[in-house]
Amino acid sequence: MASKLETIKQFEGFGNDYKNSIGEYHRSSNFIKSKNGITSAGVLRHLIDTQTLCDIYSTPTSIVFGKGRGIDQVTLNDYIYSSDRNGSIIQSFGGIFLTGEYVHRAMNDNHIYLMGLISDPKSRILYMQDRYLGMADPFTTPNYIAGTVTLTSGSNAVVGSGTTFTAGMVGFVIRATADNKFYRISGYTDATHITLASNYAGTTGSGKGYIINTAWNDQWKDFGASVTLPSGVTSISCPMDVYEDTVIFGRGSIIVTLNILTDTITTDASPSLTVPAGYSIDHIVSNSNGILIAGSSAKGSFFFLWDNLSDRSISPWTWFDDTIVSVCKNGSEWIVRTNRGIYQTNGYAVVTLKEEFLDNSTTTSFINHPKNSIVIDKHLYFGATNTQNAKRRNVLYRMNIENGLMECFTRTNLNQGTMSILQFEYSNSAYRLFALISEDALAGIDYLSTEISAKCASYITTPIGSGENQKVAEKIKVRIRKNNRSASPLNAFTFNVAIKISTNKRTIYSVSRVKQTSASKKIIIVNNTASQFPTPKVGDEIEFVGDLNSILNAGYSRNVVSVTGAGTATETITVDSDFPELPQSGQYIVITPFRLVVRKTITVTDGEIQEIVATIKNSFQGTKFMIKVDIEDNTSSVPLEIQPIDIIYNDKGVL
Repeated sequence: MASKLETIKQFEGFGNDYKNSIGEYHRSSNFIKSKNGITSAGVLRHLIDTQTLCDIYSTPTSIVFGKGRGIDQVTLNDYIYSSDRNGSIIQSFGGIFLTGEYVHRAMNDNHIYLMGLISDPKSRILYMQDRYLGMADPFTTPNYIAGTVTLTSGSNAVVGSGTTFTAGMVGFVIRATADNKFYRISGYTDATHITLASNYAGTTGSGKGYIINTAWNDQWKDFGASVTLPSGVTSISCPMDVYEDTVIFGRGSIIVTLNILTDTITTDASPSLTVPAGYSIDHIVSNSNGILIAGSSAKGSFFFLWDNLSDRSISPWTWFDDTIVSVCKNGSEWIVRTNRGIYQTNGYAVVTLKEEFLDNSTTTSFINHPKNSIVIDKHLYFGATNTQNAKRRNVLYRMNIENGLMECFTRTNLNQGTMSILQFEYSNSAYRLFALISEDALAGIDYLSTEISAKCASYITTPIGSGENQKVAEKIKVRIRKNNRSASPLNAFTFNVAIKISTNKRTIYSVSRVKQTSASKKIIIVNNTASQFPTPKVGDEIEFVGDLNSILNAGYSRNVVSVTGAGTATETITVDSDFPELPQSGQYIVITPFRLVVRKTITVTDGEIQEIVATIKNSFQGTKFMIKVDIEDNTSSVPLEIQPIDIIYNDKGVL
């Protein structure tokens, strides 16, 4: 036998199935390429919990960066805005502070579509409703806040002090500044008396500060009719974009336009462009070469190019036999994503960038939503859903457009099972990429930070081992240090690292499910009588990724030391050390063949490289090996850099 040393330097990204991609590895989570290796930098940080800000909350739908005023109505500033299907609109100052304000409640006239927000070239906030286009103009019309009011619980009467209410305020909404609910004004009596459309549900009191949203005009423009749904469709997108001096709106199978120079709008009865009945316009994205319009029908999905002048497309229609889920601009061209592929087009020709995304060739892996992908520099950002919590997960993906390799990032709660990214918005002034996220009770606005580390991160190498001879793995050396780009003042901090190894003999990912909440953090009970769940082998890795039942333990993995009652209704799996929390009933677990080599608690001192040399016991044999490095409990948020990894194995010289 001959001992061989291989050094692993593949840190560019993953996702091309090792097809002529230099530097490709198998997968990572919350790692990005660094100068000397790969760094645990990159996580979605929570900015605004939109659900707690709104009186009636539903699925978030839209996000936009624009101008606005705070509750004091004094200073104009940059804000990040978000809306939901009930018409609730919130704002966060500059998109840089972890605070938000519930600033408006639009007309709840029939929000069966994805209520959209857009900032027009005049810096006004436009918001799509079922029949009406709303508008907020922070420059010319600040909200009304003069004086105070007396409100009585169970009454619809509003009595002002120092107020000058007007008849023109009827139809607008009012909110006591200390409350979390808007009420629509239904009547006007005089300068100090108005009535509400519904009784006040807050605490009775006088001298209350308040705000009347006179800057928000819910019926600024009338489309003339409610959105018409294609046959068999219960909810549709209403995409929007700006092209030169025009705002383009998709409403079912028609396009209407707003000329911002004259503020004139076309209507549903006399639209600017129409596609055949039963077709749905889902995406509108403009660039210097025109407007790419994409949608769906019973025949499949399509896109075409339009110029805002013609009464028909200016390019042939391009068809796909699966759903177009996203369109975004890339310079003078566009990137189109379907369920199974990523393509680039100039509106006429199509170039394939990637197909069969992360082992997926048939099932839906993306959410169809306007603005749910974006290009920044040479990277395409998008979200995806999972397939049984395996290689493809509910995370933010960043793909290098030039080579197709990817990195991915979780939220700070490490949930990779139920998070859905709905829209993106990039702010040049804040230098931030914002993501509108739907996740049960944690829905809201996050932003991507590549300057800090998630609490947990993982990296899996490409298969290692020259030739197809049988080999015996002997030692692994991993080098870890504080990343040089970190500006953290911490000189020393502690975290846990686990080094694991697998051969290429078994499927990397399989899934099982917790039957009942365990009484021990080391015990997982699975019902394997009627399911197709596999029974893990001793040594296998068990990983939690988060799902609808619970996000507890998401991002953590342990290794199996015993399995009792295999194939029964109470198959019991015992792992080598405690998970942070008790495994919960209904949680999915991912089973992988990565066997633990060493688990250590490491203290990194500023600038010092920590070398972990681990001996692999029990003659671990195969033709190829894969190494996994898990970082856990890095509560310092300081990025860690993994430098090239060494493995020593004996080549037995036999097949």
